[in-house]
Amino acid sequence: MPNPDDAVSLLQSALEAELAYKQSVCAEPDPTVYQSARNHLLSHYVPQGAEWHEARIERPDFRPDPGLAERFRVRDLFQVRFYTHAEHGMLALGYAGETSTALPPPFSSGYKYLYVMRVHEGKWAICGHYTPCFVCMCLGTHPADQPCANCNGLGWEHLVGLEVTTWGTATGRIALTPPREPAPHQTEYERE
Repeated sequence: MPNPDDAVSLLQSALEAELAYKQSVCAEPDPTVYQSARNHLLSHYVPQGAEWHEARIERPDFRPDPGLAERFRVRDLFQVRFYTHAEHGMLALGYAGETSTALPPPFSSGYKYLYVMRVHEGKWAICGHYTPCFVCMCLGTHPADQPCANCNGLGWEHLVGLEVTTWGTATGRIALTPPREPAPHQTEYERE
């Protein structure tokens, strides 16, 4: 059975691979190099979650733009929370920040994506993506004492891959670095 540190390592590797992929989309004229970067990124996923990273459409007029590629950075990884889900078994949720260097705070210093991981063929793999709920700002409640009607109390809205209505039973957390803002993301981070 994979341990929690393996989930963190997988996600950190995936975030580095995502940066290489995004930069290659902007700046790599050789399709074989770009495809190699994409394949490495997709190796962190089950097929169900990989649909987020579509292949670049090859165009004869493609011009590399190294300046655009430099506008990306590795996402901050704030924390990974662990759950036992009745249908999907162990889940790990990786809370990550923005990849663009062009966005000002608070857009660049809080949660941007939630990477959902599950055990696949004996190891952790990314199986879905979520984005922060715009109503409750990841808290899962709105007003404070009621489940958020927009996200049904998850705190996040489904984008692609595995879709659930509950995370399950919390079993642990690895805190890495707190988000700098906005305040609701800091509040969520401080929850045990």
